[in-house]
Amino acid sequence: MIKLLIFGMDILDEDLRSEIDIESDVERKKKKRFDLAVKDIPKREPKPSKSSFYVECEKEATRRQNFVHLNANKLMLYERHKRLINEYILRHTGSSALLRRDTSKDKTDIDVIRENSKFLWEDDDEPQTWEQKLAKRYYDKLFKEYCIGDLSKYKEGKIALRWRIEKEVIKGKGQFICGNKRCEEEENLTSWEVNFAYVEEQEKKNALVKLRLCPDCSEKLNYKKIFEKKKRNKIKTETLHAKGEDRKRSVEEGDVCENTYIRLMKNNQMPKTWKMGLNAYFSGMSKEEILIRMGTKLMNNSSAKVDSKLSNNNNEALMKQLPKHFDSREKWPECEWIRFIRDQSNCGSCWAVSAASVMTDRHCIASKGQETPYISDEQILCCTIKYGCSGGMIPTPFQYWKTTGIATGGPYGDKSCCQPYSIAPCSKCRYTAQTPSCKYNCQAGYDIPITSEYYHVPSDQYEIMKEIYTHGPVVAGFLVYEDFTYYISGIYQRTSYMPMGGHAVRIIGWGEENGIPYWLIANSWNTTFGEKGFFRMLRGTDECRIESEVYTGIPKLRLTL
Repeated sequence: MIKLLIFGMDILDEDLRSEIDIESDVERKKKKRFDLAVKDIPKREPKPSKSSFYVECEKEATRRQNFVHLNANKLMLYERHKRLINEYILRHTGSSALLRRDTSKDKTDIDVIRENSKFLWEDDDEPQTWEQKLAKRYYDKLFKEYCIGDLSKYKEGKIALRWRIEKEVIKGKGQFICGNKRCEEEENLTSWEVNFAYVEEQEKKNALVKLRLCPDCSEKLNYKKIFEKKKRNKIKTETLHAKGEDRKRSVEEGDVCENTYIRLMKNNQMPKTWKMGLNAYFSGMSKEEILIRMGTKLMNNSSAKVDSKLSNNNNEALMKQLPKHFDSREKWPECEWIRFIRDQSNCGSCWAVSAASVMTDRHCIASKGQETPYISDEQILCCTIKYGCSGGMIPTPFQYWKTTGIATGGPYGDKSCCQPYSIAPCSKCRYTAQTPSCKYNCQAGYDIPITSEYYHVPSDQYEIMKEIYTHGPVVAGFLVYEDFTYYISGIYQRTSYMPMGGHAVRIIGWGEENGIPYWLIANSWNTTFGEKGFFRMLRGTDECRIESEVYTGIPKLRLTL
């Protein structure tokens, strides 16, 4: 037993422990009751206030922003852009369309070049801005010997010109191919020196440029002058007609044909293979009146070029088979209409008259002279839905022949056929005849529809010769130049560079004179033109596009031979 001395009192350890134990038991019971109360009633956590919510959001945004900045330098530009946009979308509400950049004012290099381009840069012109420097660098790479033109708005007097690029130089565009932007013609190109007037930086400027064009595009280039001249001639013609003096010419105006003939002689444009002179058929006519006779609408001859390439392999074999000289009049003497020269009069119906002549010849040849109908050019002129006396295209009559059939016809005044030609021969008439109305009834019951198959002949001289030698004459369209109206005799080769219009004729044979090959052709300008209505033209060079647009057909006979 331990005895403690506390403040002079003797207390045993047993007495001390009993008091401590009593106190500890009491405290233990109190704590136990308090623990039970805590477990039964859970503590309520306080709700966060709005201010604390925004504080947390800002902390999160700061954390994400720091994360982006820490890792953005390791990313490519586009990946960094996407990450920043995604982080922006996570932190801000709204449509992603609002993030799209306004591209309405964006400019490409070509836009900058167009805004700062100059047609001609002078040596002392120093570019000041980067845009001008870019335009100057582009200009320095252009080829400035020939121009490329856009003649799509030539009727409005608007012609656009630019220098050639390297791709066009390699192709030959503008030098060996027509310089019109939308033309691929390679034949009969003419060089024009054009005084190009344009406005640049609100200042009027001029430049002398060189432009090479085909005959059709040359006419477009000079459309304004030609149109104004036609307009003046029309006013003069209408004035004369109103006064009843259509056959009189004032001394000041003079004879247009004679004046042009004198001009050609002064320019040393006299031909070597044919005789030029004043033609009785066109005597006293103005240019406008001559143009009335040229009513064929020539088409693009790109398809003909393809056919020509396909047929070149057989040229040597065809040369051996074909004679050096050939005349359909001699091979088929029973077909008298081959010798006949029709007269289209003062109507642009050459496309209808020449096609009807070929149909007439071929029907007789195919029937071996047993069927000799005169196919009606009147019905073709009036009943095909085209332009009548104002012109037409060569395939149109053959399409009509195949789908509808054509009745018999005859020269003006003929009463022994269904539909004779109703426009009287009139080489001196000053005005375009009106297209007659279409009639399906016959004057004497001679209605004999004659159907056919038609096709385009490849633009190769030997293919054309083979077609004529086998089946008979063909229709050909060509571009008439100014000097052709003065043809008297010989083998025609153009010496003029002024195109007048398209004309359709009938090729009946070929030959060679003094080593020069030629086509034998029947015209439709009466027997007063050329060699009694016929003329010869250079063969094998596609002279005036005579070999590019050739059509014909095979008739279906009523008789079984």
